[in-house]
Formats: sequence, structure tokens, C-alpha cells
Amino acid sequence: PAPGFGICVRSGLYQHACFKFQIRVPPKYPMAEPKLSFLGQCIPFHPFVDARTGHINFRYLLMSENNPTGDWNPRLHRIYVLIKLVKALFHPTSYDRRLQDLHGDAAVKPFQLFNPNFQSGGEGAAVLSKSILNSSATKVLTANFLWWKKNGARVRELEKLLSINITKASLQELGKRADASTKDDGAVLSEALHLAIQVQDKSLNFRLLATNSVLESQDKLKFNDKDFCIRIRSDVEDLEQVLAPLGTPPRRRRPQEEEDAEAGG
Repeated sequence: PAPGFGICVRSGLYQHACFKFQIRVPPKYPMAEPKLSFLGQCIPFHPFVDARTGHINFRYLLMSENNPTGDWNPRLHRIYVLIKLVKALFHPTSYDRRLQDLHGDAAVKPFQLFNPNFQSGGEGAAVLSKSILNSSATKVLTANFLWWKKNGARVRELEKLLSINITKASLQELGKRADASTKDDGAVLSEALHLAIQVQDKSLNFRLLATNSVLESQDKLKFNDKDFCIRIRSDVEDLEQVLAPLGTPPRRRRPQEEEDAEAGG
């Protein structure tokens, strides 16, 4: 049987989730790509993860200047590369200026990078389209993107005026405030309530669906002695001990570490 692994997400949209996955190494590895799949007990709601099988598509995440098609390259890639990229599933990072201008939920906004309908076209968008395994996740991201494009500026105005976060506001409390307010204030609160009802609806609330998969993972995943947890951080230092048997090159020491080592030696 394929070995079981666990990944614990410590920050971001999937914070506090624990997802179990397995690695299947083909006989022709490294010429053939290993297969990583989340196990059926709890599968994250994510565009690159098949909601039924848990299979992960790394094509878009493998894409680079040296690998514009995102294909597995036995000269460049090993198992440890894919394990590192599991992190990127939950922590997308980019300097895309469109993200900076997008008026969206701050936690959901980075995941628009995984939305083909957010991309302007070109080879990268084509690779991204081939990476999608959960069309429902992409559909929700698209609805989310279009809603914020239309309503984002007004949402920010109301949030500043009322000192609330519309994506997280209690609909019940907003309704009570609107009923207890004066005519003018009540009209503003009613508008905020109307927008909050829309943005918190399941059809475009990517945050809610991601959170639901987190809650499922917390309820269903049970670690045993044969499993371990890869902790998510901004770097991959904690992966060294795990990845060493898989052939990862040693990490270069930072200057401060070298000074400490010389002082200790």
C-alpha cells in the first residue's frame, strides 16, 4: 500500500486543517510522475483537487520559465518537489498587480490565481485550465470574482462607514441593527445586509466551502504512529528531516547560521 502522510495547515484560508494524503510511486520513477492524492475521509475544496478521488494536479504549480507547459521533467523533478508544492495549494503567492487591485475577500483573493476566468489568456492560462480537477471550485471562484468586481468599491465604503466586515458579519445582528436604526441609518444598514446575504451565499462563498472542508478534516482525520504531519510555514526548513530519504539536496545555511556554527565549533 502507498504510505500515508499528513499535512497540517497553520495559517491562511485553510488554517487548522489536517489533510491526509498518499504518494504512489510508479515503477518507472523518476521518468514517470508520482501520484499524490488526498484520502477520501477529508478532501480539501480546491480547484486542483478532484473532489471524488482526492487526486492532485500539479501542472500549473510545476510551471516555470524552464518548464512553461508544467509537465513532469525527470531531470528537474523528484518526489520532494511535489511534497513542497502541496504547501502552494494552500498558500498561493504572487506579485500579480491585478490581485492588488481586486476588491475581494482578502483570504480568498490569492486563490483567484487558480481561476482560469481570472487569467487574461496565453500559455499560462491554457496550462491552468488543464490543471482544474474541481470545476465547482472554479465556478465559485468565478462567481466570487465577478461579484467583487461589481460590488467591491461599495462594500469597502459601507465597511468603513459601519465599521464591519461584510464577509464575516452576522446577518442576524445586521438585521437587528437595521430594524433599530433611524430611517437614514436603517437604509445604509439594509444595503449592507443585502450585500452580506449575497456574498455569504454558498454559490460564491469560497471561504465557506473551504472552511467546511477544514471542519471535516478536523472531525474525520485520525493520526496514528505510521502517519506524520508536515507543518506549513513560509519556508520549508521543517521538511528537511522528512525529505532527506527522498533525495532532496541539503539546504544552504543562512549567513547567521554559518556564523553560529563557526562560533560553536
